[in-house]
Amino acid sequence: MNIKEIFNHNNRIFVVAEIAGAHDGSVETMKNLIKVASDSGVNAVKFQIFRANKLVVKDHPKYASFKQKEFSKEQWLDISEYAKSFGLSIFADVFDRESLDIAEEFGAEAYKIHSSIISDVFLLRDIAKTRKTILLSVGGSKYIEIKKALSIFKDNNKILVAGYQNFPTKIEDSNLALIDYLKKEFKCPIGYADHCDAETSMAMILPLLAVVKGACLIEKHITLDRSSKGTDYYSSLNPSEIKNLVKNIMETRKTIGKSKLDSFSEDEEKYRQNMKKFIVSFRNIRKGEIISLDMLDFKRTTKLGLLPNEADKLIGKQSIRDIKEDEIISLQDVENNVAILIAVRMKSTRLPKKALQVIEGQTLIEHLIDRMKQCKHANHVILCTSIHPDDRILLDIAKKKDIFYFVGNEKNVMKRFLGAAEKVKADIIVRVTGDNPLTSPYFIDSAIKHHLKAGADYTYTTDLPQGTKGEVISVSALKKAHELAEDPNFSEYMTWYFTDNPNFFKIEKILIDEDMKRPSYRLTVDTPEDLELIKKIYGKLYEHGQIIPLKAVIKFLDENPNLLKINANIKSKDVKDKVNVRLRWLK
Repeated sequence: MNIKEIFNHNNRIFVVAEIAGAHDGSVETMKNLIKVASDSGVNAVKFQIFRANKLVVKDHPKYASFKQKEFSKEQWLDISEYAKSFGLSIFADVFDRESLDIAEEFGAEAYKIHSSIISDVFLLRDIAKTRKTILLSVGGSKYIEIKKALSIFKDNNKILVAGYQNFPTKIEDSNLALIDYLKKEFKCPIGYADHCDAETSMAMILPLLAVVKGACLIEKHITLDRSSKGTDYYSSLNPSEIKNLVKNIMETRKTIGKSKLDSFSEDEEKYRQNMKKFIVSFRNIRKGEIISLDMLDFKRTTKLGLLPNEADKLIGKQSIRDIKEDEIISLQDVENNVAILIAVRMKSTRLPKKALQVIEGQTLIEHLIDRMKQCKHANHVILCTSIHPDDRILLDIAKKKDIFYFVGNEKNVMKRFLGAAEKVKADIIVRVTGDNPLTSPYFIDSAIKHHLKAGADYTYTTDLPQGTKGEVISVSALKKAHELAEDPNFSEYMTWYFTDNPNFFKIEKILIDEDMKRPSYRLTVDTPEDLELIKKIYGKLYEHGQIIPLKAVIKFLDENPNLLKINANIKSKDVKDKVNVRLRWLK
């Protein structure tokens, strides 16, 4: 496991064996400790590299001890090569510039900022230039010292490492609550360095508690034989103990699981399929009959279906096929009125009037309308805009393209969408954004089918290129979100009303085939650079009267990666932390 995996939010735990001064200045002992670390299954060993005359003054009581434990540059290179032969990552505490140079020469993968040097901004700046991952020890450090250090390491990956700086640490001083505080306050992954008395049972328990509290990295001192009372022995684990601890940490990680209530394991899914009641037909239902409650029954089946509390999704709708008694009924079996709603306005700061920008003889919005009219599973395409006078020009385009339009509230996008849905009596809407002229009709059709089969409230994907997808939303769910929104004026960001409240809605995320999975490709239009890229794509692939398949766009960009540099520096608006997408029932 590479330390960078910590930043992928995959719940894996990284274990570091801290050797510190346990080698007592012996290269042979150091190598034995490295072998112990490797045999235990830790991910990395950490060395403390220093020049004694740079660490303490010569009349310091510990100067002789530090001088004894100091290795030469040649010895460190030999030690590091030995560690690498076991496939171990090497981390380093460095206490001066010369020690940093040694660590860089042997290829340290990450640097631990010891609490004692957190205020040495000059050394910290040198370490920051390496661009390596930083483990910032915060024990015994003030808030302002931590903030200053983080500002120096703004371009490095950072893990804050909690841990009481007293040896051995009293149990009552362990302060695991600090993990929650640090995570919330500094928005960084958090590690924990345990220094409690290794002779106590808590030495094997505290790291596990830290994992449960959310620590993604555990640092633990090791020794060859604690009974010999060598350097740092009081909090160091013996070989068999560190091996058992690593095993227990990995087992503990498995117990954490996922924080979403409706995220089921394979066994739970089997339980739901075999034990939950689903909607089935009470009797044979002929094609064309209107579904009523007395036609439905609720039984255990061998397949997943709609739950009894979802019966209102079927009642009052017309069956589009013959359904046999005891057969599961899904939304695919009844008539659904599906409307694609194109949200578009003339208001734009980064690219004014972007919807009217001309690409290959047509405006951007006209190209999008043409693409959405190709969708086979939608009954209507509706242009949704606001009552603002500047937006009225868009109505002429809707008339020209022979599609419906709806004019509604400027700020409350959910209310506008609900009005458009009511206009055509839609059961399901597909939300498409007007600045995305490469939205995929194929994906929209696939998403509608998936939504109906699953009986979902909200269906989406994050794997396609930006600006090529849409969201499928049941109108009943949209009404609930609007009614319960604490502040519906943020509903321009309606995606988050669903994805941030997964326990309230039935959400389906569509997985995309690898040959189409390009989430980093930016194909939306919000800036002149975005428009330049889209024009180049259309200039190469567009044929009058035809739409460009998304697969062809991806192939073209894969073969011409330099084109992606045109808008590579454009960042999406970072607004999520500023909007309120909470629902009142979920406070």
